[in-house]
Formats: sequence, structure tokens, C-alpha cells
Amino acid sequence: MIECQMTESPRCGVLTLRPNAAMPWRYNLYVIGLFSLGILGFGIFWTTQGVVLALPFGVLEVIGLTAALWWVAHKAQRVEVLELTELEVVFRSGIKTVEREFRAPRLWTQIDIQPANRKIDAPRVFLCFRDQRVEVGDFLNRRDRYRLIRQLKQLVNGPKRLADSE
Repeated sequence: MIECQMTESPRCGVLTLRPNAAMPWRYNLYVIGLFSLGILGFGIFWTTQGVVLALPFGVLEVIGLTAALWWVAHKAQRVEVLELTELEVVFRSGIKTVEREFRAPRLWTQIDIQPANRKIDAPRVFLCFRDQRVEVGDFLNRRDRYRLIRQLKQLVNGPKRLADSE
């Protein structure tokens, strides 16, 4: 998901990039509870039938499911902010705090769009300054990457101009 906030000055703005919304944690807990009832029900049934290891492995399955859902929910909270001002390009990335920050003068910063290798892949977007190269929106899907490229072109090139009427 891409949010674009334009400022008063032309060719300046803030792009906020987030992964597509994952299921809220409350619904994840409902899924975990539903699977827990089923898995533990089978585990208890087979334990009473003499298969002693059914219950411990059922508990391990529930723990594994909980860990996987937590990991996905945690990764879905990642945010990247790209701020283009008249003098500077600032890129910040992190989950709850800024984990990575990239600052460079706008005049000398390039936006490098690397085309996709295959048709199903999306192009990759990089900010380049001297020997530093930072990928922007690596978690975005194909449609959102093309939207990011459109937004960046609009911010860099400015608003569309009307052709002179002759």
C-alpha cells in the first residue's frame, strides 16, 4: 500500500510504503483457537486409544502455527517512508522504530529502476548516491511497485504540463 502526501512546493512530497494488510492479530487468535480445538481433540482421542505421542505432537503443531502467524503479523507492520524535499532525499525503514535511514542530497541522488528478469516479477527500485544503493519497497507486490514508480516519476518530473496550443 502506498500513501502519497504532496507538499506545497512542487516536486516535493512524502511516500509511505506498507505491506498489504494482513489479518489482524485478533482473527489470528481465532484461527489458532479453532485449530487448537481440532488438533488437541484428535490428540486426546488418540492418547486415550494408546498412541501416547499424538498429544505432544499436536501441541507442537499448535506452537508452530502460532509462531508462523506471529512472524507474518510482525513482518506486516514494516513501514518505509521516502521523503523528497527540494534539497534532500530521506529514506527511513523499520517496524516500530527507524531501523535504517538513508540521507542524500537530492541533486546527486539517482532513482534506478531495474527491470524485471521475468514477466511475473516486478521491477526493483533503488536510490543511488555515490557507492550507496538502497532498495525501496522490496516487500511490495507487482501492482504496488508500478504505482510506486508512477508516483516517483510524478515527484521527480513534476506535474504534467499542458501542450502549447498552436
